[in-house]
Amino acid sequence: MVNEVRCPFDGAAINEGRWLCSDCERLLKSNLEYLRDHIGDLIDVANKQARPGPLDLAKGSHSSPGSAPLPVRADAWEQCVSIGTWAGSVVRPAGRTLSAGRALAIMADHVHELARNHGVPTLAAQAKEQRRRMQGILDWEDEKRRGGRCVECGSVLWVLETSLYAVCGRCGTLNDLAQTRATQRDEIINSYKEGTSSEVAAILTQCGWPITARSVRRYAAKGLINPGEGANGKSLYNVGEIIHLIEHDITA
Repeated sequence: MVNEVRCPFDGAAINEGRWLCSDCERLLKSNLEYLRDHIGDLIDVANKQARPGPLDLAKGSHSSPGSAPLPVRADAWEQCVSIGTWAGSVVRPAGRTLSAGRALAIMADHVHELARNHGVPTLAAQAKEQRRRMQGILDWEDEKRRGGRCVECGSVLWVLETSLYAVCGRCGTLNDLAQTRATQRDEIINSYKEGTSSEVAAILTQCGWPITARSVRRYAAKGLINPGEGANGKSLYNVGEIIHLIEHDITA
């Protein structure tokens, strides 16, 4: 009796001579196509300088990592190298070196043939992980924080918490985030802005001071802040007072 071959990922029965079921084969193709279609975007992110000079700006600011020490994402170059090395190890034509994009295109076009290779389960897992990492760099909405306002046009800058510089998406001005964040902090404190515990927590978290509504209420319970009372009887908390406690490392 011949043992039935099953897919290593979902246990589905697969045809003889193949190492992935049809669903996992389609998923592998989808992951490879995503990598192929977005490798150019990743390279653009890795190439973009944080401190472009006037000449670089005129040329579009595409430079090597050696002359661009402060990329938009510090991990973008690492991921470019990782994908290029991985794709190059899979597609190795004799006497030729392929770009990452070309290697990925070949892989995406030959998934059906790859599914006959006993090493394809490992390849599928690697493709899934490479896509996850690339998406984390290109699609990072959940990681964004308010970095203040553009010094030129006043647009809100949404950046990584660890970002040092940001190019305004509206006017293209390069902003030093140390300056815009300091201005944002002063504006918030001087505005005497108040809100419920949830509203205050949302504002502070957006601006780079992660805190929960529960922590805000605990500050009040410990007598560290004195909340006011709103028209509807709810407690209102001063944003500046919370910032002061956070910056002085006073825990709730």
